[in-house]
Amino acid sequence: MSGDVLIRAGVVITDPEATPGILAHGGLRLSGGKLAEVAPFERLAAAHPDLPVVGGPGMIALPGLINAHDHGRGLSPLSLGIGDDLLESWILSLMQMPALDPETDTRLSALRQLKGGITATVNSYYHPRCDAQHLSAVLAGYDAAGIRARVVLSAMDSPATARLLREVQTLMPEAEAAEVAAFLSQRKPFDDATYEALLRAVAADRQGALTGLMAGVVSGHWSSDAQVARTAALAAELGLSQQMHLLESHFQARDNARFDGSITRHLAGLGALDGTVSCAHCVQMRPEDWAVMAETGATVVTNPSSNLRLRSGMAPVRGMIDAGVNVALGLDSMGLDDRPDIFAEMRLAHQLHGDLSAREVLAMATTRAARVLGMGGRIGQLTSGAEADVVLLDGAAIFAPGLAAPGQVFDRLVHYGAPDLVRDVFVGGEHVVADGLHQGPQTLDEDSLRAALAGQVTAPDEGLVRFLSLTQPYLRRILTGAAQAAASSRAQM
Repeated sequence: MSGDVLIRAGVVITDPEATPGILAHGGLRLSGGKLAEVAPFERLAAAHPDLPVVGGPGMIALPGLINAHDHGRGLSPLSLGIGDDLLESWILSLMQMPALDPETDTRLSALRQLKGGITATVNSYYHPRCDAQHLSAVLAGYDAAGIRARVVLSAMDSPATARLLREVQTLMPEAEAAEVAAFLSQRKPFDDATYEALLRAVAADRQGALTGLMAGVVSGHWSSDAQVARTAALAAELGLSQQMHLLESHFQARDNARFDGSITRHLAGLGALDGTVSCAHCVQMRPEDWAVMAETGATVVTNPSSNLRLRSGMAPVRGMIDAGVNVALGLDSMGLDDRPDIFAEMRLAHQLHGDLSAREVLAMATTRAARVLGMGGRIGQLTSGAEADVVLLDGAAIFAPGLAAPGQVFDRLVHYGAPDLVRDVFVGGEHVVADGLHQGPQTLDEDSLRAALAGQVTAPDEGLVRFLSLTQPYLRRILTGAAQAAASSRAQM
């Protein structure tokens, strides 16, 4: 269903950062892809008696949820046999990932997110050869699903894995060190000219589309100063928001010494931090980093499940927010139980940090996350004139009689929300999930997509497996040492 429609709900969450931010017995009129009216349902129904109605008095209407940092994986590394590990060791293990069809894999990822109430997602995307055909397939996958997506076309000319392997070489016997040297010699340098040409072409082609581009370096730790500055300037020229990984792991905390003790201050000096920039993870940030983020207006995207699974720790979210940093929430394609469940991620953030209210956590997945896409005020809230990204959740199916009052809806959602309670999803006014079933631009079926991908899974190259096994003991020694050093440094603060 598209076109004009009325939505009815027992409670409408209009804006978790506003007071009261809710409307009891509320209604929404969707028209032209926008929220034309937000008012009591009875008033809207009387004024527009001929419009179709979706929802009912037992429903909760909330802004479309936003996954502010992801990697667009339909099949996770764990499901493909790559176990969780310390970040840098895990990244090397990703070389064993089979070459799945990118459009099918993206379709599965987008479909699962939509059915779980996520209407907008940010895919931190990297391809070492800047393959235009591969990128086109990823974009097509999102188009087919009907989700709002931003694909971060990312650059990287100084990968941490290469520097780490060079450090590994110094610990190895001569013969093994020679194997590492041979492996590193095969790596091709990143082509900045190809990257820029692809970014310019696709950004222009995708202007105004539901699925578009962002830009950025993969990580503030994994690019030269020249690449960081050039990418930031290019993004500003093209009017693109940016995203990078930053201060995620213990090894990256140790790496901070390369930047006079503050990579955030260093990045700000390069012109790479401002209100258009978001930084994923930021687990190892200290108060001086929070101050830089607040001063520049850059956003932190926290990913609690991923940070636990990859042994990085917990981001200091409460301190960041109190310091004035905008903090959003992302799944990183690494939900705690391997599902793209943004409700579970909100719940984990609420429980882990303890001092984040349910309202604050919901804001991290709505209004605060909207700023990551450069769409603050346009998505993540249900207010007149905003984009019609709406989720209807079956509130009547939540048995929590002590949280039944409209004002307690934030606690009901964060404590009891789940993908299987999502009934209807609208993206830009398009009814892409109806009564739990996908009906996007191309109707997608999860079982069919899984079956198609299963047939593409192949065993990893035996030579690569042997090489990774060779390096693992030395990698672990370095990474464990970095973790111990980080813990010692925190203890002295």
